[in-house]
This record gives sequence, C-alpha cells and structure tokens, in this order.
Amino acid sequence: MEAGSHYLERIRKRIDEAAETDYVMPVWLPFLPLTIFLLILFVLFPLRVASYWMDSMGHHGFLRLFVFTSVLFAVLSIAGVVLGLYILYKLIKRRNDHLRRARRLWEAVTSFLEAKGFTGERSYRLKELVDEMKDEEWERSPVLWIILTLLFPPVVFYIYHFLNKDFRRHEAQEARYYSILVTVLSGRVSVSRMPEFERAVPERSTVLYLVLTLLTLGLFSLYWVYTLADDPNRHFMQHKRLERELLSVLEHL
Repeated sequence: MEAGSHYLERIRKRIDEAAETDYVMPVWLPFLPLTIFLLILFVLFPLRVASYWMDSMGHHGFLRLFVFTSVLFAVLSIAGVVLGLYILYKLIKRRNDHLRRARRLWEAVTSFLEAKGFTGERSYRLKELVDEMKDEEWERSPVLWIILTLLFPPVVFYIYHFLNKDFRRHEAQEARYYSILVTVLSGRVSVSRMPEFERAVPERSTVLYLVLTLLTLGLFSLYWVYTLADDPNRHFMQHKRLERELLSVLEHL
C-alpha cells in the first residue's frame, strides 16, 4: 500500500462530510420570524381589535372573525418563537459541526504529510496547531443556550457575540496552519500550485453592534443577524474551494 493512502482516504472522507456539517443557511431564513411578527402586528392585531370593537357594539357577525383571528394570532406567535429558536439552534450547531470537522481534516492532512516523510520543526508546529484547534473546538450546547435565552432573552446577544468570535478565531488558526503548510510543501510543490487561503469572517465589535442596536431601537440587530448567517456561509464556500484544490495537490505528492 502506498505511503499515506490511508490518511488520504481519511482526508477525502472529511471533505465529503462538509455536505452535512457546513450548513449554508439562506440569508432570508433568520428574518422569517420577524415577517411573522410583522404580520401579527400590522394585520392580525388591528383586525382582532376591530372585530372585538364591532362585536361589542352589537354586530355579532364579527364574533367569528374575532375568534378566528385570536386563534391565528396565538398559532403564529408560537410558530414565530419556535422558528426563531430553531434558527438559533442551527446557527450554534453548525458552528460545532464545522469546527469539529475542520480540525479532523487538518489532523488527517498532518498525518498524511508525516506518512509521506515530511518531518522537521514546521511539521511539528502543524501538530501543535491541530492540538490548539482541539482546545478551541469545545461544544457550545444549542439546547442549553436556547433554554438560557428563554429564561433571560438578552442572553441572545452573547450568543451573537460568540458565534462571530469563534468563527473569527477558528479562521485565524486555519490561516496560521495553512501558512506553515505551504512552507512545508514548498520543497516538493510549486507555491503557484497551492490554492490561496482567503479569510471570510471579519472582526465585528460586539460592544459597537450592541450600542447601535440600542440606539436604533433594535433595527441594527437585523444586520447583525444577517452577518451571523452570511459570514459562516462565505467561510464554508471558501473552505469547499480550498479543500478540493488542496486535495488535488496532495494526491500528486
């Protein structure tokens, strides 16, 4: 068996797992609960009030409308809350899933290089970085954070905080790993053949975003939520490109 073939197969497996772990969330999805609540606020609620008022004036024909709007009001309110919590669950879960898969991918790449005879200080540094990724990979329980949000809603802003910071830190670790990887392979692979690592998650100030959210009476939070969906999406797309191109390089070592 060719040296490293076992680890090369493991690399392919980790790349294929991205279809399950790297959930690209439609950027409109986080706004769906807001759409439901706007429907309740500007359509159902006025209609419910009007039907109640007309019924109190003796127009009993509006009683059915009042009951219908009341039931629909309750159903949509529950649906909006449940959908919002589900989206929060997906945001946290994909964070956990991607960090775990990415670390296992780089771990397989490191083992493959070792099997191929790449040794030395830089190769050892790759192992250290993989261990650092493992330390940063710890799970953030989606269920626990949802329960905390239900008990104390402002907790959601801390969730927004760590979702950005964790992806930002993860991407910085990968950038360091990949920089050393390029150096390790430079003796056998032309630098021009190596795919470029592009960072996709910008640094976002939680304090600034929170202040802007308060000053705009919550309107800025719409953009904040958008970034929580879009930043990881772009990171996943960059990862997908990088992984496929890197695999092609490794297969020819």
